[in-house]
Amino acid sequence: LRRARNVADGVSEKIFSGKDPALINIQGPIGEFVFAKMFGFPWDINTKPRKGGIDFECKNGIMIDVKHTEQTVDPQLRNSQHKIERDYHADVYVLIAGPVCGPKFSMMGYAFSGELMREENIDRGSYVLPARRLRWDLEGFRILIGREG
Repeated sequence: LRRARNVADGVSEKIFSGKDPALINIQGPIGEFVFAKMFGFPWDINTKPRKGGIDFECKNGIMIDVKHTEQTVDPQLRNSQHKIERDYHADVYVLIAGPVCGPKFSMMGYAFSGELMREENIDRGSYVLPARRLRWDLEGFRILIGREG
């Protein structure tokens, strides 16, 4: 998918998790698809090479990066530390949890960039926030992204 195109076109991406790149290639789009369905965004299936973590751009300019984890017990929102060295980081990070094969997924919460990207949140090359520290104000989130109602 997108990762394979990135590699073919010389766009490098570091993997800090030790996970199989094929699994990462599946996990990202699954989280994005679930988020798109939950909040009525079009799902971008474009595989053109790109760097950066912007999955959705709201009409009000808010940039969203969706993270997916299979961990349903004590899940964590993780974003590679190297991503903030670029100007591609999102305004809001959303954590979706559930097994890759489904059938059930949950939005575990969200964090603003400034909440996630703090020195005290660095763990092995990534910014990490446990789900218990994420925001979970669904109505406020809907208003933030322009999907209230």
